[in-house]
Amino acid sequence: MLENDVLMEKSTVQIQQEEASEEYIKRFPTKLHEMLKDSRVRDKFFKSISKEYADIIVYRGIHRENKIERDDFLGNLDEAELYDRPVRKPTFQMCGVSVNEDPMQLIKALHIPNPGRPTLGIVRGIMKCQYGPADFQEGKTHHNWYLFKDKIDSASSEFKIIEVDELCQKNIGTKSGE
Repeated sequence: MLENDVLMEKSTVQIQQEEASEEYIKRFPTKLHEMLKDSRVRDKFFKSISKEYADIIVYRGIHRENKIERDDFLGNLDEAELYDRPVRKPTFQMCGVSVNEDPMQLIKALHIPNPGRPTLGIVRGIMKCQYGPADFQEGKTHHNWYLFKDKIDSASSEFKIIEVDELCQKNIGTKSGE
């Protein structure tokens, strides 16, 4: 991770069960909203996410090299449907938008560059709690960010395209794919 990428010390606030109202749940896109009707799924979901956290600089893979579109910020399950990708067993985690604080971990996970994968670019931006809760696992730089359906466009506007080769050279001194 780049040393200037941490905006503030991470602090998170879990969502209490009494705050997990139907009104709150309706703020999520349809697939997640539907999954959260199951009380077991809802309990696991709300135990795993934080509603308040410090702004964090994160990276995300996108489908184009030179343009950010709304579909780049859909949850993974919605993306699978849109791009006709197989899904074994849908989980609530698949309704989140995958982001990573460490750009090199993202590049490694996506095997960039890889002509067989739909990810062509990487964006850098700020993950903000006002756009939706996220999960935080001890020692992990990857997060599932559960964007509210009316905040997808606002969240995506916080991101800018970055050059993958430039990022690789800056972080490890090599070009991607070497």
